Amino acid sequence: MTVNHPDALLAQVAETLKSKTGLRFHTDRRGDLRRAIASAAREMGFCDWQSLALWLLDAPLLRRDIETLARHLTVGETYFRRDQKIFDFFEQTILPEIASMRRPQRRLRIWSAGCSTGEEPYSIAISVQRAVPDWKEWNLTLLATDIHLRLVERAREGIYRQWSFRNCPDWLKQLYFTRKDSDFEIAPAIREMVSFDYLNLAEDIYPSLFTGTNAMDVIFCRNVLMYFDAEAAQKAIDSFHRSLVDGGWLVAGATDAPSSFYSRFEPVRFQGATLYRKSDRKTKPKPADFSKKEIRIPAPPVVRQKNETREKKKIPVVENPLEVARRFYDEGRYDEAIDALEESLSCGLPLSEAMTLAARARANQGRLREAREWCEKALVRDKLDPSIHYLLAVITEEEGNPKSAIAALNRALYIDPDFVMAHFKLAGLKARTGRSSESRKHFQCVMSLLTAREGDEILPESEGITVGRLKAIIQTIADESGGAI
Repeated sequence: MTVNHPDALLAQVAETLKSKTGLRFHTDRRGDLRRAIASAAREMGFCDWQSLALWLLDAPLLRRDIETLARHLTVGETYFRRDQKIFDFFEQTILPEIASMRRPQRRLRIWSAGCSTGEEPYSIAISVQRAVPDWKEWNLTLLATDIHLRLVERAREGIYRQWSFRNCPDWLKQLYFTRKDSDFEIAPAIREMVSFDYLNLAEDIYPSLFTGTNAMDVIFCRNVLMYFDAEAAQKAIDSFHRSLVDGGWLVAGATDAPSSFYSRFEPVRFQGATLYRKSDRKTKPKPADFSKKEIRIPAPPVVRQKNETREKKKIPVVENPLEVARRFYDEGRYDEAIDALEESLSCGLPLSEAMTLAARARANQGRLREAREWCEKALVRDKLDPSIHYLLAVITEEEGNPKSAIAALNRALYIDPDFVMAHFKLAGLKARTGRSSESRKHFQCVMSLLTAREGDEILPESEGITVGRLKAIIQTIADESGGAI
């Protein structure tokens, strides 16, 4: 490909990056884009920025390429308790309210999306400890994700320089850090509260049981969407809405997106800042007519009289309630999806399919007991469907019952020994329960099963994960464990 003018080349690269990563660069920021590409070119082995730019126009981007480019194209700098008034409100108002509502279940789920080097999720963990004194007795999920894999690795280490403590209170270092040469190391009790992972907000699917991005009480996503084009930013905000439980909170950056992008949320303003809450008020659409089992209703026979003008009559169509339920599910309208699913069951449509969709809907609402019950009902109808056993395993793991999850996965693999996602999930569970040799066997089995598949093939029951993406995830796990897989 030949591009004569540098500005034309940069414009094409900006459009390519937007389509492949969701990152946006306006025409007035071409100087910044050129410097970022030049910086990335040195790391990726290109002789100059034009060589990398031309390669980007045609080459498929692997996960490592996206991660490298994102690191150079965005600013990952942050510090502890950034925007103090936000954390005061979170700690003094939001967390006590959620703790009061969730006390019977003792379940709390928070996601730091775009966690950078970890200052934000660790600040969240500290707030949880301060606001929920009995937090150790809770089923706590504090997920932190980022597209920058190297930043995620630094976050896991939990070691910070003095610059990360600017504008934060003195008690933070005194109570939650220990001195390590000229740096400061986060207390183990705080570090162990946070689970770090890779996630591309522009491409990956969420909410997802696979990535644990479902049924969140609070999502922090600040100074991330400012890099997205309008379409990608709106898509991410809508996905956050679906990822939150009713009444859940989205903490967004002030400059991330216009307020109109958050129209599905209820704005909550305080001290000059705005947070967004998912309203638990249901918007009731016009109900579909599920009164008849037949999908198409024929018109009655027409008796024509002499000289009568023939008129065309419209044939009413009753929409398939299972399709209605899928649409509601995709829109995050889970209660309405359940209503439609119950109608589909009464209409004699595929029972196990409707029940598993109901299980996913309830799981995305955080109603795990009901989700498990729907799964168990589906298994009564179809005990030989490995995907239902797999879904049951995911739900029981989230309930904090790894033994039941392992048993369900073993049943899935007994039915289908080549079930990739079941092997992958089992490998992770066995690693966390100290059975490292068994874990390695399952990881090796996954890699063997993936060898003959195309990289862009979406794996069954993965909620959008491709073969190439799963390979990259396993390689990351291997790198973190010293290549032991």
